[in-house]
Amino acid sequence: MNVFFARELQAHLSKSNIEVNSACPGFCISNLRRHVTGERAKAMDEMTHLAYTSEEGGRNLTYGLVYDGEGHDMKGTYMSCMQIKDTSEFSNSETGKKASKALWASSMMLLLKSIANNFPVQRDLVQILKEVDPNVKDIVNSLN
Repeated sequence: MNVFFARELQAHLSKSNIEVNSACPGFCISNLRRHVTGERAKAMDEMTHLAYTSEEGGRNLTYGLVYDGEGHDMKGTYMSCMQIKDTSEFSNSETGKKASKALWASSMMLLLKSIANNFPVQRDLVQILKEVDPNVKDIVNSLN
């Protein structure tokens, strides 16, 4: 889903100089799993020798932020292990592209509904989103 969302956001920002990419830190050992118990904790413990440290995972994320592409078009790429990686056949298929657009539409609808119903102070976010996707105005109007 990360790849789908990043690609759609990049498509909506295509006229800007902003690059949107997906960066995967990989499986990392950190305190985020401190509350995991039972079989899941046991399985994670057995995989620790395969895991990155938090620092190594952070390097993967940082690399995604600062990598200049070395001649590659970086917009909408997926990065893991400090390299540009190919995505799945599904994500590149016509069905995957449709799923990507559906994820974007659903995400925008949920976000805008949340803003319209719960966060009236953050109307400026709606204005920003209108610049990203012109359909935002119609969606917001349909929620009121």
